[in-house]
Amino acid sequence: PSSNDYKSNNEIENDCHVQVNQSRYDIDAWPPSCIVDNVANDRNQVVIVTVNCGYLDMADNYIHSLLKLNVTNFIIVAMDPVAEEVLGNLFPGHVVPVMPGQAFISTKRSSYLMGGFKEITSARPTILYHFLKK
Repeated sequence: PSSNDYKSNNEIENDCHVQVNQSRYDIDAWPPSCIVDNVANDRNQVVIVTVNCGYLDMADNYIHSLLKLNVTNFIIVAMDPVAEEVLGNLFPGHVVPVMPGQAFISTKRSSYLMGGFKEITSARPTILYHFLKK
């Protein structure tokens, strides 16, 4: 094969950017396979974390703990645009946007079994289902 048969890193990054944008509107494209395939380990395993911006500090601490243990096969599901932007800058290639059709979750910290807490925890089974379909 010639060097023209391989995509450059920029081409791969652009393709992934297109997939991520498409996944914002198309449930069949969510989660973006370019992120899932790149992050999954040799046994096709990933750690999935759902986060809204009310818990950015906890998510940052959790992900840094994973990294200290050399666990790099994690995906962060951002439940709001602020979480997506902040965590996307901290952990590029590991953040997927909120699932299409899923309302943005409250951006505040929520007490156990109250408002936003219930919204996040009740969204998780559907989120996990879509990852398992991949």
